[in-house]
Amino acid sequence: MSHRAIAAALLALAVAARDAAAQQAAPSIKPVFRADAIIARESSLQLGAGLDVPIGYYVRVEALAAAGPAFGRATGASVRGDLVARYQLDPFLEHSVGLYGGGGLSARYDPGLHWRGLLVLVVGAEGKARGPVVPFVELGYGGGTRIGVGVRRGTKSFR
Repeated sequence: MSHRAIAAALLALAVAARDAAAQQAAPSIKPVFRADAIIARESSLQLGAGLDVPIGYYVRVEALAAAGPAFGRATGASVRGDLVARYQLDPFLEHSVGLYGGGGLSARYDPGLHWRGLLVLVVGAEGKARGPVVPFVELGYGGGTRIGVGVRRGTKSFR
């Protein structure tokens, strides 16, 4: 085997080892549970569950399904599905509170308005981990003012 082939094999092995170590240390998919009040022409209180998927160290995408009672011109069940990307300002837990902002899309059903698509903007803060979970509070707009609280599974190294 030539010196170049040996050097190329060693370089490939080093890159593979680095990538494997980075994957072990990288943020993982986390479950999310939340409660939201949506204040609008058709207001709603909703409970939701979903997944928080990392897209690199700073960006998370949350896919969520939520439902609850609607209040307004018509009463009944309100349902929504969200897909929201958040940019974490402190993904490495350097501060006790981690701020974030983001946006995305929502599909929402209300008894008086039926299904509709909405744009969503959010700002929020995550607190310190409490055991295996990280609490958060969020303010947003998308089909009305959104006020949310919840928990995500926490890790020791990343938000």
